[in-house]
Amino acid sequence: MRMKTLTGLDGMFLHLETPETPMHVGSLALLDLPRGYRGDFLDDVKRLYARRIPLAPVVSRKLLELPLHMANPVWVQAESVDLDAHIRRVVLPKPGTQAQLEDCVARLHSIPLDRTRPLWSVCIIEGLKSRQVGYYTNIHHAVIDGQAGVELSKAIFDLTARPRRITRVDDRAVGRGGEHPWPGALVAGALRHDAEQYARFVQQLPQLARQLQRPETNADQTALGHAVSRLIFSAGLRYSFLQPFTFPQFHRACGKTVLRLAQRASFFRLVFKLI
Repeated sequence: MRMKTLTGLDGMFLHLETPETPMHVGSLALLDLPRGYRGDFLDDVKRLYARRIPLAPVVSRKLLELPLHMANPVWVQAESVDLDAHIRRVVLPKPGTQAQLEDCVARLHSIPLDRTRPLWSVCIIEGLKSRQVGYYTNIHHAVIDGQAGVELSKAIFDLTARPRRITRVDDRAVGRGGEHPWPGALVAGALRHDAEQYARFVQQLPQLARQLQRPETNADQTALGHAVSRLIFSAGLRYSFLQPFTFPQFHRACGKTVLRLAQRASFFRLVFKLI
C-alpha cells in the first residue's frame, strides 16, 4: 500500500473525535477453547496476527499529518507493527460474571487509540466463569467501513478449524517496510486530492437536488428507524446506557440483547433498507 490521502468522511471521523467521543468501533466475541487446550491464547493470537498482517494492509498503516495541517492526514506504511502494544490481556477478578465482562468492555472502549501507531487494538479477556475467552477488537472508523471490516475478518479468520496455508510475503515485493514521503509530495498529493473531491461534489449536485425534492424518502427512513427501535425493544434490550450524564463523572456502559434467528433476519433487513 502506498501513501493515500484520507477521504473527507474519514477525515471527519478524526476531526470530530474527543476523549469523551471516541470515533472507533469495537466488537466482542466469546470463544470456546478446544478441549484440552494448554497453550497461551494471547501468544497464539499474536502469532496469528504476525502471519496474517501481510494479508490485511490496513492494520499496518498509520497517520501522517501534513505540514501546517493544511489538509487531511495521509495513510503511510508503518515501519513495523508492535504486536505487544496492539494485543494485550485483561484478567477479570472472580467470579468473572457477564456483568464484569460488560463493564470491562465499556472501559476498554472508552480509551482513545494512539494516533502514533496503526489505529487498532485487540484485548484478550480471561477469567470468565464460563471458561470462555473474550476477544475484543477495536479499530478506528477512519480506517475501515463495514465492507472493509468484512475483508479484514476474512484475512484474519478461517472458516474451518484447520487454518489455511499462508504464503510468506516479501515486504519489499508489496511495497511494505515503512514510508517517509517528502513534504513536497505530501502537499502536492493533498492539493490533487482536494481538487478531485471538489470536482466530484459538483458532479453530484444535480442528484442532491433531486433527492431534496423527494420528502417522502426521509419519511420512509424515519418509519424504518422506528420499526428498528420497536424490534430492539421487543427483544428485551435495556437501554441502561442511554441515561443523562454529566462531565467528568460519567463512565461508559455496555449493553446486550439476545435476538432469535427470525428477529435477527428482520432486524438486518430493516437496517439494510435504512442504509
